[in-house]
Amino acid sequence: MDENFKREDVNPYDEGKYYQRLVDELGLTAKDIAEATNRSMGYIHARLDLISGEATIASAVQDGIIGLGVGLQLNKLPTPEKRVFYLQYAIDYGATLRLVEQWVRNELTSHPWEGQEVVGVTNPLADFQPSTLQYECEVCGEMLVTNEVYTIRSSANCKANILSMRQILKEQEKKG
Repeated sequence: MDENFKREDVNPYDEGKYYQRLVDELGLTAKDIAEATNRSMGYIHARLDLISGEATIASAVQDGIIGLGVGLQLNKLPTPEKRVFYLQYAIDYGATLRLVEQWVRNELTSHPWEGQEVVGVTNPLADFQPSTLQYECEVCGEMLVTNEVYTIRSSANCKANILSMRQILKEQEKKG
């Protein structure tokens, strides 16, 4: 059973597909597979969990874009939208396993009461109204009144260039 995996460098996705086939077609358990392949139960379960999770995450692991550990952590996120969002972020900016674990922890603990009814306990955010913020847009200089603030990631040089261009535009507007 394990000969092909010993001869080739097989990725975790393909291993998971193979193990799932053994479960589906032969009725083997993860324990049976672990014993037959001399792998730990954790090893087998990790690969089975990968292929039963978000397809885009499994594909990213299969293609070597992210590692198995990162993929397994991303699959713990509560919604498909969050899983795909953080996957794209991990791909675009790079992410260590520890960083992804922190993202998952933050997502799972940020509003632990959300969507759950607890007798005798009220939702602490039930009467919460976000404060309105007033600030100057760093790109165009327009005064904004909003309860939403967006972060733009940029290098110090890019920010300086944007602010410099904004100053030039202001001066041109004054001249008419």
